[in-house]
Amino acid sequence: DFVAAHSIVMACEELFRTWYVHKNLFVDFDYRIFIKDEYHKEYLKTIRADYNFFKHADRDLDGVIEVDHEQFHRRNEVLLFLHIAGYRKVFGEISPVMTAYYQWATIAYPDFIKWENVPGGESRRSQIAKIENDPVVKRQLLRVMLYDVGALDSADFSRLQLWKAKTKK
Repeated sequence: DFVAAHSIVMACEELFRTWYVHKNLFVDFDYRIFIKDEYHKEYLKTIRADYNFFKHADRDLDGVIEVDHEQFHRRNEVLLFLHIAGYRKVFGEISPVMTAYYQWATIAYPDFIKWENVPGGESRRSQIAKIENDPVVKRQLLRVMLYDVGALDSADFSRLQLWKAKTKK
């Protein structure tokens, strides 16, 4: 459920911000460095309002919110990407699963990133541009990447083979 996922992702947002302050860390992936300004402004404008509605809905029993499940889904994916970068900043290393997701997110959301601030960014951006901009293909790519690092059960392999056969056509 995208609302439950959003609540968890936003709780992580609060947790990371607390760690950054407590550990006196400057987060070098700061949203303004890697995320284009127009997306950063939109993020700041809407992200907290939606989260607070779900978190504190009992304060306004008549409150109503417009819910676009695709928008929440995308937001959750991007925030998870940013949290992985934050986790790396706080704890040092990230797991192979986190690395796979992080790499996938740069493929799924290349327009959010200021590639000029990423080492080797222009080369990576040109490689990413070759990938079909189809949400289904991108989700399957994530499955493949997670399978490669052992995060998905081997029983899932038949689905990946089916996807691979379809993409060759």
